[in-house]
Amino acid sequence: MADPAHTLTETVTLSEAKALISAMAHEQSILLLSAPGLGKSQVVQQAAAAAGLPCRSLLGTQIAPEDVSGVPRIVGERSVFCPPRILLPEKPEPFCLFLDELPACTPDVQKAFYSLLLERRLGEHALPTGTIVLYSVNRLK
Repeated sequence: MADPAHTLTETVTLSEAKALISAMAHEQSILLLSAPGLGKSQVVQQAAAAAGLPCRSLLGTQIAPEDVSGVPRIVGERSVFCPPRILLPEKPEPFCLFLDELPACTPDVQKAFYSLLLERRLGEHALPTGTIVLYSVNRLK
């Protein structure tokens, strides 16, 4: 998703990952890549707890495109998409959003997540300031 020339790839420990999440995740979405079962989900939950944020998780295999973009409603002469509460709560308070197994999503769902991951937006709706966005990929080996 990001420009490979501007992507930093470095191997870190789980405790280093928590420190990076604390330092950077309020500004940039962070990818956690490791073999299955090494504790990515636990690192996310611990980082959210350390930041004092509720953590909302979405599993890639259980998401449809409309689960991301929301459903339209007519307002005046225009349609407005209403994102689901799990992605955009009614109270604009920061939270930790964890997209688990993102590559397991269908290509349509992955496309729906682009603006969320890159711009921290769902259509015309911005995520609350201070929201942490993390996503994971299970490496084969």
